[in-house]
Amino acid sequence: MKVGYLHIGEPEHGIARYGRYLANEARTRPELTVIEATVLLTGEATVDHQTSRLLQSVFLRQILSIFSTTHRSGEAKSSFKTSTLF
Repeated sequence: MKVGYLHIGEPEHGIARYGRYLANEARTRPELTVIEATVLLTGEATVDHQTSRLLQSVFLRQILSIFSTTHRSGEAKSSFKTSTLF
């Protein structure tokens, strides 16, 4: 199974640091494949909005790719609806 972690913010702060702990633990499990990405926001609305739109695009492509692969191989028979994340 593939598990993805999107770390938003400074690596040493709160939830981003906790997410890294979870990703490291998940990586020790042979049945899991871990995918990680890190995003640092600038605080400038225009730049951060562009970054979030890019992330949405990349995230949806990854999810659709994974779904397409598992659906063709018969591992998954369900469908899902995408929505705007940002």
